[in-house]
Amino acid sequence: MVDEIDQPVASATVTLQKIDNTDRRHYFRERRETDHVGRVGFDSVGPGRYAIRVLAERGQFVSLPDHPSIEQHSITVEDDARQLVSTVRLVRGTPVVFRVSVGGQELPGARMLLHDLDREYRTEIAMNELIEREVRLVAGRWTARVDPVPGYLLTSVEVNRTLFPNDVAEFDLPLSAQAWYVNFEFAALATIGGRVTFKKDAFGMSVVSHLMEPGAWLSAAQARGGSKYDRVSARPIYPTYEYEMVVPTGLWTVRPESPGLEFSEPPEARVRLEAGDYEVIDFVVDGSPRGGRDSVRVLVEGPDGRRVRGAQVEAWPADPDARGREPIAEDKAAWWDAFLYGLADQEHLFVAGKPGYVEAGTLFTPDPKKRQVRLQLGKGATVHAVALDGEGEPTPDVNVALTRGDDYVSLLTDREVIDWVARPAGKTDGSGHLWLRGVYPGLYVLSGSFESKDESMFFAEFRNKGDTSWQREMDKVYRDTETDEIEIRLAPAGVLRATLHCSDGGELPPEADLLVLDGVPNDEPDSWWENGVLRSKAHVLEGERRNTFHIGPLDTGAYNLLVRPQGHNRWTWAIGTEAPEEAAVLTVAAGSPTDLGAIPIDCAPAISVVPIPPDGIDLPDLIKTGIFDPPAELTGTWTTGDGDERRIGHGRLVAEPDHVQFRDLPEGEIRSTVTLWNPLFLPKPSLDISVNATLERGKTVEVSPPLPGIGGAIEIDLAQVQLDGASVRAIRVAPLHERPGERTSEPRNVEVDGSKVIVTSLPEGDYDLDLCFDLECASRVPLWRGVEIEAGVILSPTASPR
Repeated sequence: MVDEIDQPVASATVTLQKIDNTDRRHYFRERRETDHVGRVGFDSVGPGRYAIRVLAERGQFVSLPDHPSIEQHSITVEDDARQLVSTVRLVRGTPVVFRVSVGGQELPGARMLLHDLDREYRTEIAMNELIEREVRLVAGRWTARVDPVPGYLLTSVEVNRTLFPNDVAEFDLPLSAQAWYVNFEFAALATIGGRVTFKKDAFGMSVVSHLMEPGAWLSAAQARGGSKYDRVSARPIYPTYEYEMVVPTGLWTVRPESPGLEFSEPPEARVRLEAGDYEVIDFVVDGSPRGGRDSVRVLVEGPDGRRVRGAQVEAWPADPDARGREPIAEDKAAWWDAFLYGLADQEHLFVAGKPGYVEAGTLFTPDPKKRQVRLQLGKGATVHAVALDGEGEPTPDVNVALTRGDDYVSLLTDREVIDWVARPAGKTDGSGHLWLRGVYPGLYVLSGSFESKDESMFFAEFRNKGDTSWQREMDKVYRDTETDEIEIRLAPAGVLRATLHCSDGGELPPEADLLVLDGVPNDEPDSWWENGVLRSKAHVLEGERRNTFHIGPLDTGAYNLLVRPQGHNRWTWAIGTEAPEEAAVLTVAAGSPTDLGAIPIDCAPAISVVPIPPDGIDLPDLIKTGIFDPPAELTGTWTTGDGDERRIGHGRLVAEPDHVQFRDLPEGEIRSTVTLWNPLFLPKPSLDISVNATLERGKTVEVSPPLPGIGGAIEIDLAQVQLDGASVRAIRVAPLHERPGERTSEPRNVEVDGSKVIVTSLPEGDYDLDLCFDLECASRVPLWRGVEIEAGVILSPTASPR
């Protein structure tokens, strides 16, 4: 054992352990210490492959494959070897503290997957039910991610307080005595638990939950990655045979599954879970350890004939018209085989698939003597891409994706397989190479991008090996098992960068939807997303306060940017408005980020009232025809989070031509009334709307009350009416006749209060108007005759009485 400068390492504990399975009779594991010249010997070592693990000075754990801080980590002993001498060079490493937690507790079964990008070495670290575990790694470029534990959602990834938007932590590790900290935070939203009662003898089984309808967490989980949630299982624990599993919120189907299951009461249960729920579901089961008569064993093989572990296996009705949204039975090939139960002795379609392979299927009829199916996955096409910079040096971490351009859809319901079929993707490794294997036949569009550590972004440009022209996107057609050789280079691109904050000083969600457009659209907001130049769903915000982002790559040009924090239902245009006509035009130049500064977001709850006129009638402009101040009012009560009921404030009123909004409202349950005033409303100028709802941050409660009708109004300026010193006390308005099919209107007297009078809410028709010298209009003189009132119009006659 020697160190970096070839000095012997004494008193190091060395463990030699056989790590192949060629001959289980020759198990070997011995531990010894090096002497004063750093040597250690092992006798009676049989042929095979052995791992060398070393515990060196200062407790530095530097062995491989557990911890890659040693250059030579394994040794092979041949059959004819008599003596084998091997020099092991120990490398001092940097302490790295890995923390994996869920709500401050350990994540059960967590495993940290490490990739040494410089030496192209991969290994894993079992957290061993610990929240934190310290190891030493050699200096260099590393990536780390947590192997997903089904049911738990990954919410945060950071290295030394630097946040990452996906499920991979990337860091350039120096040789240092100071520890680095890599944190992965998960969320446990809900729990399903219960007890399994066996009618006779116990047998091996699991309780499995299948996701039917996900909750609001889905888009964020898909955007970040690093979570498994379609299928969650738990085994009943002896002696009570109780089980428990963490699942995300949503609608779940829960049932016992086992090759030996013959009876279950209930057969399955459906439950809808909200955050914090704990649902108890008990089962009574019967069966046998060897598998029931209805179990079918499915063997899954790869193109080379070797068994494939972890493949998704499903059974469907043979008749395509009889297939629904879910398979009849499904299972994961836990080691090599999958077992499906509950299948009748009739023909079924059996399908298996796994990312990196092409799915395979066959029709098979189980019978009492033959209940085994063999499926061989297809090889598919292979895409080999090489990324080099201008100096011919390899470029790692270039994102490459094939987006499917035809209508092919996998029959399997497994989310990983579905995503692979629709969009095989990967990154170039430290040597600049990328292999995408198991690409399904079909039409694809090849695209890619690269982001440097300083947040600069680049387009990936492609060409077929040997061609001369480069393309940013390439149409690809794969038919069988061909290998496609691709070359990649990078082209500078533009980036938009900004910081978000709630204008009320409140908390901002850690994810946001980002949408870049090449102009303010004229269509409805629902279509904005599909027309985006660039869009990022549930984009994970960065920085210590989780409030910054950068989005790209973009061509040089002018753009508009929309932001919508997760959980909000309102878009905000850069640089801080919800009105499209006020959106800023953002200039982007390739090669240099465009910093937008701070974008304020109105995060407080709101209520929007959008009155709906009768069919065939346009809603009048509420601003131009508004004569009341204020044009709307909010009254009522709201319940705080502590259960206290308080009178709700009026909020900040925002009037638009077709609706009014009340902003800056508190969170909680409200029982309120909104009153909207307009002189053209029928049958009266006020419209009362009951609003009983839950107000949430960033969300607008929209109310669309129907208007009974739209009429007209008349404005009278008494200063222009010539009278001989008489005082006008009222205006009398009387309809001349009724129009067929229209509202009737009784004569009414409108009291005069000032020099101007507004007669509101008049149905369409012709009217006579009189000036009255008393409130009862016993004494009056004609003002106008045969005045025609039109719907949606406020008249302002100027003629004197006649």
